[in-house]
Amino acid sequence: MRLVLRVAALFSSFAIIAGGIAFAAGYPEKPVRVIVAYAPGGGADIVGRLMSQKLSERVGQQFVVINNPGASGALGAGIAAHSDPDGYTLFFGQTAEMSILPNIMDNLHYDPIKDFVPIVQVSSYPYVIAVNPKLPIHTLKEFLDYAKAHPGELNYGSPGVGSSAQLAVELFARQTGIKLTHVPFRGAGPAVLAAIAGTVQVVFGDAASTTPQVVAGQLRALAVTATKRSPKLPDVATVAELGIPNYTVAAWHGFFGPQGTSPEVVRKINSEVNVILQDQELRNRLAQDGIETIGGTPEDFGKYLKSELTIWGQVAKDAGIQIK
Repeated sequence: MRLVLRVAALFSSFAIIAGGIAFAAGYPEKPVRVIVAYAPGGGADIVGRLMSQKLSERVGQQFVVINNPGASGALGAGIAAHSDPDGYTLFFGQTAEMSILPNIMDNLHYDPIKDFVPIVQVSSYPYVIAVNPKLPIHTLKEFLDYAKAHPGELNYGSPGVGSSAQLAVELFARQTGIKLTHVPFRGAGPAVLAAIAGTVQVVFGDAASTTPQVVAGQLRALAVTATKRSPKLPDVATVAELGIPNYTVAAWHGFFGPQGTSPEVVRKINSEVNVILQDQELRNRLAQDGIETIGGTPEDFGKYLKSELTIWGQVAKDAGIQIK
């Protein structure tokens, strides 16, 4: 009897493995939705659409970006977290909703560790400190002098309360002794457009959505928050170069699945994205906006996420940011 049971269990295991291999081989058999937690036009939307287009080309099925903005990214993240883990809903997340909001927002309806499966980190990117060109401010020093002479009068736009951009500004303000007034929007795209329109005077915009506007002359860049200058903005110095040596801020994007997503799907998406990230044309395109491609294993991304939760949690605590 025991022998029969062992043989049955063995065949059952083979069946499960074979089923997983068959599933991975046939996946995806229909369009895959990719949730972005912000409005169109921001960095997550731009990079998410680019990666989705490349995935569509590689696997022969559509990867369709769905924008679910609201609650500083918590709305879209919550929708993704509680979606069916069948491989046909992915989440293109970033620093704010996955590393910051869990540290500062009460009653968050998802847990970045328990409710998601990390698939692959796609990129790391800095912020561009930019102002409306009508302001009589042309350098970071002029900006700091003006802000100190007019505390609270300069408004800055961000993708929302608790966004990495907001924390980047608050950290900058604490280190430089200035006071700015926060105006939250439903994504980086609307925040950048508000700076162009003059609704706000300042924006710490993600590289993808801000650099083209600077090149077009619609915004004036004062500095970048990276460790080195952006190839597309070679004349714009880093914050460190301009006399604030301890200020370097970067954020990130990456793919996640709802908890319970098949390991075969995770490996499939991870493998395809890593191949895409090796494409030199794509790497050059992102690098022009100061975006670094990353890649790696799901385990790498999971460890990185945990470290980011700790780092940004400390930044939020130091800045005194809490959402009730």
